[in-house]
Amino acid sequence: MRYLFILILSFFSVNLFSQAFTKLSVKPGFSISNQKINSSVYKSGGNKLGLAFTVEPTIFTFGKNKQFDFNADLSFIQKGGIHSSAIYSYDQWGQLAGVGSESYRVTLNYFSIAPSFKVNLFKVLFAKVGPRIDVLSGFSSKAKFTPDTRAKNDFNNTTYGITYGAGISVGKNNVKFIAEFIGQNDFSYSYYKAMGNHHFTNHSYIVQAGVLIILKNKN
Repeated sequence: MRYLFILILSFFSVNLFSQAFTKLSVKPGFSISNQKINSSVYKSGGNKLGLAFTVEPTIFTFGKNKQFDFNADLSFIQKGGIHSSAIYSYDQWGQLAGVGSESYRVTLNYFSIAPSFKVNLFKVLFAKVGPRIDVLSGFSSKAKFTPDTRAKNDFNNTTYGITYGAGISVGKNNVKFIAEFIGQNDFSYSYYKAMGNHHFTNHSYIVQAGVLIILKNKN
C-alpha cells in the first residue's frame, strides 16, 4: 500500500500534469450514501454523510467547438449507510424475553476510478457520465450493542457502476471555481461473505466544489 501511495503521488506531480493533461480539477466535498440490502440480519435504516475528494485531470478536449472533455476521475469516497439490527434478550432460563433493535452507521471507504465524458454548455454549465470501478480500502461499524463482527475481508474488494452528474465552472482566467452534483450507482454486489452471500449495492450522491486549473491548450 505504501508503494502504491508513492506511485500515485508521483503520477500526479505538477510537472507530469503540465505535460500530459490540459486541465486539472481538485474538488473536496461530501457524500450522502445509502444501501439496498438483501439480508435477514441487517436492514437499511437511512442515509449517512461521508467525505469525498476528487482529482480530475482532462486528458484531451474534442468537438467542433472544443466542447467535449475526456477526463480521468480519481476519488476517495466514503460510502455506507445506517444499518438496523435486531437485539435479542433472554431470561435466566434461556427463554426469549424480548426483541429490540439498534441503528448505527456503517462506513466503507473506496478509491474510485471513473473515466468520464463531459460536455460543456454555454461556457458555464457542464454534464458528465462514465463507468466507474471502486477499490475497497476500509470498513468500520459504529454499533454499540449489536455484535457486528464484520471486517474488510468480508466484502468484495472491488465493485463497479456508473457515475453521472452536472455542475458549473465560473471564471475568466486559468483558475476557475467549479462545483458539481454527482450521482453514483453500483451495478455489482458487495457481499457479506462470512454470512453466506448476503449482499447489498451502494447508492451515493456527492456534492463537491473546488478549482479548475487550465494547464495549457493542446488543441
